[in-house]
Amino acid sequence: METHDSRSFKLVILADYFVNPQSYANLPAGGEVYEILRDAGVGIIKMPPPGISEQSLEGWITITADQVEEYSKRGYKVFILGVEQLEGNGVWIDRLERELQARGVQKPTTINLTSEQLKAGGESIKKTLSTILSG
Repeated sequence: METHDSRSFKLVILADYFVNPQSYANLPAGGEVYEILRDAGVGIIKMPPPGISEQSLEGWITITADQVEEYSKRGYKVFILGVEQLEGNGVWIDRLERELQARGVQKPTTINLTSEQLKAGGESIKKTLSTILSG
């Protein structure tokens, strides 16, 4: 089956912070990462915020692993983009890695931004995202 997609054949598993930075008082208030990825045509899967119920989180991890597995099979480059200062990098990395490993799915390339990088913004962030944008 041939797949046609207007995106870049790249998919990023993204920490909730990048979509809802106003909910994270201890981090710089910036949402430019989401806009940069969106404007580059990168597919995005947003992970849940902290405080999600255990049952909901379990379902979210399962669904995300399903998508990583399927998109990887279809030739997409899959990345994980987190924030160093957040528990589980904001992407529930330990749980997601465990689920992918149990399925025999290779862990996607992982990039974690620091609060210093987020404060710097602009070209600093674009440089860090270059692996995704050009890869």
